[in-house]
Amino acid sequence: MAPRSSALAAARFRSSVLAAARFLLRVWGFLRHILATRGLLQWAGWWETATAMLVSLALAIGSLLKGLPWPIAALVALAAFTLVSVVWRVFVPKAVPAQGQAPPPRFSTGPPQSGDTRRVPILKFECWHADNHAPRLHLGTPSFVRVRNVQTAIKNSADDVIAHVEYENVAGTRFTVTQAAWWEVRDDGKYIGRGWVSRPSLRGNEAQSFVLFVSSENRVFVTQNLLEPLGMLEEGHWEARIKVTANNAVGFRGTLGFTVLPNGGVCPDSPAYQSGGELLP
Repeated sequence: MAPRSSALAAARFRSSVLAAARFLLRVWGFLRHILATRGLLQWAGWWETATAMLVSLALAIGSLLKGLPWPIAALVALAAFTLVSVVWRVFVPKAVPAQGQAPPPRFSTGPPQSGDTRRVPILKFECWHADNHAPRLHLGTPSFVRVRNVQTAIKNSADDVIAHVEYENVAGTRFTVTQAAWWEVRDDGKYIGRGWVSRPSLRGNEAQSFVLFVSSENRVFVTQNLLEPLGMLEEGHWEARIKVTANNAVGFRGTLGFTVLPNGGVCPDSPAYQSGGELLP
């Protein structure tokens, strides 16, 4: 009798474990869909608007359920939308670069950094950096490359800037991102706007940053759409060959060298960046 009871208890335990595992898998699938939707909204630049709409809609429904007249509920929703939008634009702090090294400001009143007298936009590599206030993607934490339009001799704008990156290690493993995602920050001195874009425009002496890779849980991913990994950068030395171009601007090519460590950390070469020259429009 005892062995039969023990077998029955073991079967019930296994059944409970399997049920719990299935429940956790369903919860994880639901969370993945939510995170993917958030990533898509961030990519499209609608994340701030979407959060304001969700908060206002929730408060409007709550007001109606409490018996408030619909005009009052509409006013509550409008006030909530305005308040959330103001919080996003005014109270979200500016980005503070990681690792205690502040890259050059996005805007400067100094002379053109390149000393170039050509009267077209001129794009230059500026730095490889982190951004503590960029949104954490569901894949992990992004690392960025900052690009500046150094032309300040005339009013100008480099339009529809594209970043193309090829990754290759010493074993010959290769991944290609044909159009990297950019984390765009617009600061007019009063409001700060942030969002994901695919092809930013850079005014004279303005800088913006594109995603080089994403790090998470001892792994380093390459991604193009911010939602799914294009590939994983395995342990060892890698080169990221960068091409930044625009139809109306002088672009550039260059190579970033780094080593992916066993713990998932990334150690840059010294120097990390090697220029490959200009790319004419």
